[in-house]
Amino acid sequence: MNASNPTLPSAVSAVPDVPPSFDFPTWMPAMLVKELRQGLRQRGFVGGLLAVQGALLVAFISGFVSAPGDGFSRNMIDGFFWFAMGAVLLAAGPLRAVTSLNTEIESRTMDLLLLTRLDAWRIVWGKWVSLVAQSVLLAVTLLPYAMVRYFFGSVDLVQDFALITMMFVIGAVFTGVGLWASGLPRVLRGLVIAGCGLFAVGGMNGLIFGMRHSGFSLLGGGSHTWLVWPVGLWSAVVYLLYSLSLAVRWFAPPAENHSVLPRLVPLALALPAPVLALAGEAVGAGAQMVAAVVMLAVVAAIELAGTRELMAIHLRGRLAGGGWRGVLAPFFLPGWPSVAVWLAAMLVFGVAAWGAADLLLDTDLHFLQVAWLALLGWTGLVFPVLLLSLIPSATRAAGVMYFVIHAVLGIFASMAGSTSLSRMAPTPMVVLDWISHAVPTTSFWHALAALKNPSNLPAVWLGQLLGVLVTLGLMLVLSRAYWARVLAMRDTARVAAEAR
Repeated sequence: MNASNPTLPSAVSAVPDVPPSFDFPTWMPAMLVKELRQGLRQRGFVGGLLAVQGALLVAFISGFVSAPGDGFSRNMIDGFFWFAMGAVLLAAGPLRAVTSLNTEIESRTMDLLLLTRLDAWRIVWGKWVSLVAQSVLLAVTLLPYAMVRYFFGSVDLVQDFALITMMFVIGAVFTGVGLWASGLPRVLRGLVIAGCGLFAVGGMNGLIFGMRHSGFSLLGGGSHTWLVWPVGLWSAVVYLLYSLSLAVRWFAPPAENHSVLPRLVPLALALPAPVLALAGEAVGAGAQMVAAVVMLAVVAAIELAGTRELMAIHLRGRLAGGGWRGVLAPFFLPGWPSVAVWLAAMLVFGVAAWGAADLLLDTDLHFLQVAWLALLGWTGLVFPVLLLSLIPSATRAAGVMYFVIHAVLGIFASMAGSTSLSRMAPTPMVVLDWISHAVPTTSFWHALAALKNPSNLPAVWLGQLLGVLVTLGLMLVLSRAYWARVLAMRDTARVAAEAR
């Protein structure tokens, strides 16, 4: 070999040109590509596709052979078609989402995902988009059967398209719920699946029955009824983002704070209520506020039952400053004291909004009644976590124990509420009822039940007031160390920022 004319080694020069691969576009997110590759090759996707197609094919052939214009055949074909469409859009994606996290754990790919440059949100978002895309692919394969149904009777294509769209939206939300439930224990996962299944079966059966037999129109019949559908879509997006934010916590490291978005969900859910009220939809506005209040209770319970610890890194950056972000930081930190303060702020905001509505619209519930119910609701949600704070050994199972305490107090309230306080004889059941009015959580249910049958007995109000004062006292005592730690971390982060 001539040194003045070097040549490349034969191994390098012999490498052939590799043709470009068109399997997936290179501009698609990496997590989505990974999930689509695995999902489309799994037996569940292929088997589900073949099973649905085979069942519909047999059903439609049977309908043609019997009598295409017969009413029984038309109803049978409609039943098979909507059952298959519901199974594809409402069940296929959510059921596969429930097992997605277990698959990552069993295949030991969880740590590999966290070692990449993908953050927790991109991982969860890729999984959700992949599962929804696979459900859409299965649903597209059923569209020819929707057109064939024309030969069995009249078909309203507009209503069919609207109903399929609603199934898709609900199924997308259920898929997000399934991703969150995938990290729960097996028993809780079963409860979540059962709850979603009952909601889907009952709601969709009622909707289809109304469309077919009562002339129900998805487009609305009133002057402002059409607002219900954008509000419903907005609510679905809010529920989806909340579910995904909870699923992110299974993948995110403890140093990341993912408490901001979940705690903004009730406020986002209440935003359409003023729009509906101004448009003359008082019933829709009230229903939206009730949904926001229920969502606030759910979010508060889940946040209070959480076990994420406060870390110094959570107070770095803008949260350590003195601007509006620094002012809002105490409301969005991990730890039950921050959740309690955030819940109190949300309830104050809601009571103020109700007071304004009471002045303008003269509502059935007075401002003072709503304020008292909000205060009792706050004590009822916070009281169990205060009890758990007094038991150091309950830290590991704090999330489960929180809901167990709520269940026990709920049973206690139902047992004690069977006795009326009007009987002043000091029987054991009457004493038990007196105690239940003073215990937080049970006092809220008694006050809520007393809206229709108000009681002016001094024992009732004094007992509820005693429970509120005890809860506030425990809150101030048990949260002092937490807030002292927050101030120390903020000062440290501020000094470090100034030193740079």
